[in-house]
Amino acid sequence: MFKVIRKADIILLCVLLLTAAGSAAFFAVRLSDPPGQVVITLDGQPYGTYDLDSDREVEIRGDDFYNLVRIEGAVVTMASSDCHNQVCVEHAPISHSGESIICLPHKLVVTIKGGKEAEVDAIVQ
Repeated sequence: MFKVIRKADIILLCVLLLTAAGSAAFFAVRLSDPPGQVVITLDGQPYGTYDLDSDREVEIRGDDFYNLVRIEGAVVTMASSDCHNQVCVEHAPISHSGESIICLPHKLVVTIKGGKEAEVDAIVQ
């Protein structure tokens, strides 16, 4: 016995193929988010904006303070600081949009803007 392919079978196959192609295109666009930017502010004033995907070290010097921000492999850390409590240096590396490292004694804020969103709302250590 031969099975006959009906017009409805062809339409169903086309709908399934279009749905699969649309899903693949959606995820390809979603996964290719542009890289984020590292925004550094000092005492509420913009200090600099740097691409998250370019490795560099940024020295922030003032009259009586020093901080070193390291951007490496799309991850940002406070490599060193001469503040007394070292909370910013001990902070976990950041890599997602909206995450920040803050050095309160020096009024320095390092934030990631744009790029991929964090998968969680908060991190407790």
